[in-house]
Amino acid sequence: MKIQYQKVENGLEILRIWQDSGIIKVPEQIEGIPVIRIAPYTFSLHKDEEEKNASVYQTETDEEDDRFAQPEELCCGGIVREIHLPSTVQSIGNYAFYNFSSVINLEINNCGDIGKYAFQNCLKLENVTIKNCGNIGSYAFGNFMYLSGWGVDESIKTVVIENCGEIGNYAFGALPALESVRIDNCTTIKTGAFTRCSALKSLSIANCNTIEDSAFDYSTSLTSFYLNGCESIGSGILNGSSVESI
Repeated sequence: MKIQYQKVENGLEILRIWQDSGIIKVPEQIEGIPVIRIAPYTFSLHKDEEEKNASVYQTETDEEDDRFAQPEELCCGGIVREIHLPSTVQSIGNYAFYNFSSVINLEINNCGDIGKYAFQNCLKLENVTIKNCGNIGSYAFGNFMYLSGWGVDESIKTVVIENCGEIGNYAFGALPALESVRIDNCTTIKTGAFTRCSALKSLSIANCNTIEDSAFDYSTSLTSFYLNGCESIGSGILNGSSVESI
């Protein structure tokens, strides 16, 4: 694995990764310095310009014999199926995985903020599990190509969030295959956070301070909603659904 990075305050920021296998394991540290950020567009092909003065770190191959190692590819989809981020990561930048075309399962164990559009239009991403993170930015996981008429109907099927701060506007909007959402603890679910998830059937929120207007509107398949421990609920959060009571 080849890693392009730069020094930032209190640690390192990952800029690009080249890998020869389908599983990426970002290291916790490079040369004794912790990895604390995933930069904007790190895993996206839509980066306008590459950094010219970045540092490069080359890990040792896992192959017992280098003769069997495959050429390393820029990790922007392709062969990649799994990505493991270390617990040292404090933030994932805007558009970090934008239009990432291949990863299926995403598990975030511990992370700071997830930026805007960070995982937008990751069309093969099926399962999202977030055990602990800060705020989830607006449009972070949304599939808005679907609404434009030229996106595919495949998208995230399950979302489990054990603990997070704010879930931003339209963060999980327009996911036509999303069937199940479980949120154990969060501070705020912003307007339209899960709007237009037409296949959503199971929705459970155990603890949340505020749910803003239209948070789950047009979830046309939703018939039941479990909610426990919410201080403020906005208007029209379930407009267009079949839920009669909470």
